[in-house]
Amino acid sequence: MAKEHKETFDKLKSDIEWKETNNARSNLLGDRPAKVVDYSSNDGLINHGKEVLDESKQSLARSVGAMQDSLALGRDTAAKLQNQTDQIVRIHDNLEAIDDALERSKRIMTRMARRVATDKCMWILALLVIAAIIAIVVYKTKNKDDSDALVPNF
Repeated sequence: MAKEHKETFDKLKSDIEWKETNNARSNLLGDRPAKVVDYSSNDGLINHGKEVLDESKQSLARSVGAMQDSLALGRDTAAKLQNQTDQIVRIHDNLEAIDDALERSKRIMTRMARRVATDKCMWILALLVIAAIIAIVVYKTKNKDDSDALVPNF
């Protein structure tokens, strides 16, 4: 039931919209009452000529106004495009600077990682040497009595 009402409502709504556009179209393009012009007399021809000149002047004034509006809009659009172009150029320059900075920082980080690895290896080696020295000293102090027995007396 609600579905049928909705379909009917949509149909009536589209009919109203069609009528409104048709009415506007008929107002714009519809038949106008024909002007009564007296072509047989000089005054009628002169009046008709004046009406045509007035309509032409009004049409020309509207055309000039539309042209000036278009010119102003074109200038405004060109100025906005120039601003956006400048902004894009600045963004591009900034991106190149950022890219260079990232490349440099990547190289620096690689060097730092190598140095850290080398430092770790050196510390481990130093600790092993110290541990070996300590082990030798401890071994010699504990086995001092046995080492004298091995040495021959002259």
